[in-house]
Amino acid sequence: PLPSESAFGLRNYPNPFNPSTMIEYTLSEEMEVQLSLYTILGDKVADLDRGLKNAGTHRVEFTAPSNLPSGLYIYELITPQGTAKGKMTLTK
Repeated sequence: PLPSESAFGLRNYPNPFNPSTMIEYTLSEEMEVQLSLYTILGDKVADLDRGLKNAGTHRVEFTAPSNLPSGLYIYELITPQGTAKGKMTLTK
C-alpha cells in the first residue's frame, strides 16, 4: 500500500482527469523537493517539480501528453522530511 497522501497535504484534483490535473503539496519549512510521476509499474513518466522550495503550498499543473494512455499513475514527492505518494487516474 502507498503511504498516506496526507503527508505534506499531497493531493491532486480533479481526479480522475483528462487531460490536466493540479498536484498540490504543502511544506512546513524551506526544503529541497522532487516531484515525479510514474506508471503503476514504476516507470518514470515525468519530473514535475524539483529544487529548493519555500514553506507554504505549491501547485504544479500536469497536462498528459497525447501519447500517454489512460490508466492509474503514481505521483511521488521526495523531501528531506520523508516521501509521500498519491494515485491519480487519466481517463481518455
